[in-house]
Amino acid sequence: MLSESANEFVKIMKKAANEVFIVNKPCNFLFGTVRSIVPISVEVEQQKVPLGELQLVIPKCLTSYSVQMTFEGRSTTATINNSLKVGDKVVLLQKQGGQQFLILDRLVQI
Repeated sequence: MLSESANEFVKIMKKAANEVFIVNKPCNFLFGTVRSIVPISVEVEQQKVPLGELQLVIPKCLTSYSVQMTFEGRSTTATINNSLKVGDKVVLLQKQGGQQFLILDRLVQI
């Protein structure tokens, strides 16, 4: 049986090892479902509270946006409609130690 001081030493070492693990784990992948668009809300499988617009970072490729294009010498503007929709399954990247989440992309439904 360990003495009280040895037991305390073991606890300190376990805590230090856990902190090293957290520091070396720069990100975390999560999976979720878009529950609303305005305001944006994503329900994450591993969490009970949905993520809101202040926590989410949405890349341009997952929005609707316009691009200027030239084809055969003619210029035109095209709208890319790629906004997230309610029910979309998404993969997120959680910022280390924070409450910000980058939506990486939609998941393919097979």
